[in-house]
Amino acid sequence: MKNDAVLLVGANLDNNLAKYKRLYALFEQYVGEIFTKSAFYQSEPWGFESQNCFVNQAIWLKTNLSPQQLLGQCQQIEKTMGRPEHLQNHYEDRVMDIDIIFFNQDTINAPNLQIPHPRMQQRKFVLLPLMEICPTYVHQTLHKTVAELLAICQDTAIVQKVVLTY
Repeated sequence: MKNDAVLLVGANLDNNLAKYKRLYALFEQYVGEIFTKSAFYQSEPWGFESQNCFVNQAIWLKTNLSPQQLLGQCQQIEKTMGRPEHLQNHYEDRVMDIDIIFFNQDTINAPNLQIPHPRMQQRKFVLLPLMEICPTYVHQTLHKTVAELLAICQDTAIVQKVVLTY
């Protein structure tokens, strides 16, 4: 497996350990090998109002896929797990959301894919899980490590570790 991909996965509907174990199996089947993953982190919705808190986790994968192939597989996995198709960039309750945060040290600015993720440095619910698995990973365009980005992040949201059960 030649490529390193760091993803943030999460949802605010039906969060349980069985769902994430299914997600891991789908990654292993269609994407590549899970190298490591963070704990689960809970936070309030970002960008919209909802009664349901989000649970997020960072996952580092080893894959033979290209960035565009990875995006396609992630979108297919989201659908397989029950995410309906909606407008792009629309915040709403969701069963599963998969974002590509880093891909090797690549910078991609395509209409359907931006790597590194363009708002990751603004969100503690992204940075805290990343701190567990890749604190020294350098953001390709900001030239700061994940740890440095977290230290200067102005997000005041409460983000805390949680344990999921079946």
